[in-house]
Amino acid sequence: MSRITTVLLILLSVGSVHAQIRVGMAAQDVNAGEQFTVPVMLSNVEAGRAVQAFEFVLSASGSGAQFVGGDFSGTLVSGGGWTVSCNTAINKCLGFSSTQDAFATSGTLVNLVFVAPNTAGLTTLSLNNLRFNGGQPSFSPTVPSTTITVGGGGSTNTAPSAPNATFPPLVIIGGRPEDEAFSISWPVSIDPEGDPITYNIDFALDSGFQSPFMSVQAGTSTSYAFSIEQAAGIMVSASAYTEGTGSVGDALSVHARVTAFDGRSLSAGPSSQMTFIRAQIVTVEASWTGATELFEVYPNPATNRLNMTWTLQGASTGTVRIVDVLGRLQYDMPLDSLQVSNGTRQLDVSSWTSGIYAYIATITYHTGEKGVHRGTVVKIDP
Repeated sequence: MSRITTVLLILLSVGSVHAQIRVGMAAQDVNAGEQFTVPVMLSNVEAGRAVQAFEFVLSASGSGAQFVGGDFSGTLVSGGGWTVSCNTAINKCLGFSSTQDAFATSGTLVNLVFVAPNTAGLTTLSLNNLRFNGGQPSFSPTVPSTTITVGGGGSTNTAPSAPNATFPPLVIIGGRPEDEAFSISWPVSIDPEGDPITYNIDFALDSGFQSPFMSVQAGTSTSYAFSIEQAAGIMVSASAYTEGTGSVGDALSVHARVTAFDGRSLSAGPSSQMTFIRAQIVTVEASWTGATELFEVYPNPATNRLNMTWTLQGASTGTVRIVDVLGRLQYDMPLDSLQVSNGTRQLDVSSWTSGIYAYIATITYHTGEKGVHRGTVVKIDP
């Protein structure tokens, strides 16, 4: 038997009604220890402001179900225009999109995935801090809740082995949105019971993951490649909790890890610190072919000297910057000093501290097109 609980939300602006949204979750009867899904349904979105962003925090009382993620294969935010995530550490789900990808229809917002406890009883699930379109105006409506009845049964389960992923310490966010910013990989986790395993990539502001802000679902794969656009989304999400803006020139350090989930138990791999440096993201309207371009920094690793060599057809203006892993500027040169299409420059780096450095060459061409060349170099003691 299915029971639907709904709540009416009224979004107001300058004293007028923009839209009415009913949010509902269906009650369920589940077996102990099994994974189950609770759809969050939106209905009766009337003419007015479309839904462009949402945010809510889950709570579970009673015998306690374990929240393990959100499946965004619903009918409302399944398109590529939405950035959506659920953070299992703080039971929070959020999503945002550009105006053209907003919706004013009814359907499934997100399917919440839980694992029932191993003991029979009742669990009450509710959505707290439910907000749409940034919560304007900010108010606390009555939140939807539902009851999960857990039957008998269940069995013991052993968590899979923790995945030890390799994260790059420094990421330069620059180039075309679809270009790869960085990739990570990890060995296959072993589950004692042979259960299928899925992986998540979590990001937090601290190494203990007390302040997580994003979780990316990697599915059953043991590797994941982040595009420039995705990396920028990570930086912007983290900036919402810091004093940064995620704009060009910003540097921000976060912590990342990979978790393995066997359907009932979760294991977290070790945390790694990453620093994101925001360079220029080139839009489709201002892209470049790059077929005859070359910008190199060598040797790598470097000891006392670092060489820059370039072949740039039709370059006009720009900059070359080199920063350390904390985003501190080590070298800055305007590209208007590079009027020749082919050249080289040698830098004395003997006084630089050993470690990883990033270079970012942002170039504007006579045609108005833009390009970003980026990479990292290692400085070692001679």
